Amino acid sequence: NVCYDDKLAKSNGEDGGEEDKQLEQSKDPCLWVMTRLSNIARPKGNHRRGSVFKCFAALCTSSTPEHLIPYLELMIDPIDRAIREANNLRPEDQPENDPVIALPKDVLQILEDVCGTEQFLQAYANVNRKVREKRDKRKQDLASEAVHDPSAAAKRKIKTQLGKKERRKRKVEERRAMRGASKKRRSS
Repeated sequence: NVCYDDKLAKSNGEDGGEEDKQLEQSKDPCLWVMTRLSNIARPKGNHRRGSVFKCFAALCTSSTPEHLIPYLELMIDPIDRAIREANNLRPEDQPENDPVIALPKDVLQILEDVCGTEQFLQAYANVNRKVREKRDKRKQDLASEAVHDPSAAAKRKIKTQLGKKERRKRKVEERRAMRGASKKRRSS
């Protein structure tokens, strides 16, 4: 077995190029932790997200901007996602100080204060650009599916329509239950 040391290779003038970057990224524990926290906060779940956001806020207050700036996009992505999802649910019904949306906004403000407005806005713009690109790619894939495989597109549309129908029925039943009305009687 031959042990290959990165520093020794660089001092000898050998350069692996892309492999060195990947190896360096895989050895960076901060990058791993930030990526892991970012991935933990992506799925829905207020408790999980809240814990990760509090961790981000603690990291912001305890470390210098030079340490945070490389991981800024990893921190902004789940926070922005949480804010978007909260706004998409019921923007008119939510109070201004709703904890679901207040904590992510506070963490974003802390990030901006610590890292500086210019760096923050640049990272925030990159996150929004990536979100927009993903959305556009999804739309493009759906449109190409309709052209290349019309039967699969039709099945998907039928499934979507059935889901909407069930959602409407559920909402009607919830409203009926809130009013105190009994369940709908089935006529035979």
